[in-house]
Amino acid sequence: MAYDYTDLQQGDQIAYTEDHEDLKKSVRKFVAEVIRPASIELDKMSPDDVVKKDSPYWQCMRQMHELGYHTIFIPEEYGGIGLDALGLHIFFEEMAFGSIGLAVACGVDVFPTFFAAMILPE
Repeated sequence: MAYDYTDLQQGDQIAYTEDHEDLKKSVRKFVAEVIRPASIELDKMSPDDVVKKDSPYWQCMRQMHELGYHTIFIPEEYGGIGLDALGLHIFFEEMAFGSIGLAVACGVDVFPTFFAAMILPE
């Protein structure tokens, strides 16, 4: 289902579902196993080493893509994960717990799909 994120108003209540809990657990596992260790390694590297082809940064980005995290804004019917507003909040909160830098990088990576998600079928 395509979500019209612009339709949400301050104070709207969104139900926390089992899907949200599953998302939280899976992202937290990814953060613990991949993001946090890579972040520690990246913090010790020079900027030139961080951007090299075999850097932990690119390994993280590849793994995020393998899990489909780059499709969080794309509705399921178009091949994405299609998170609702609460799901997006949970996703980025868990990612930021692991590394704010890698969470921002992931956000930048998925941002173009945000525009695709905003083009709702009328």
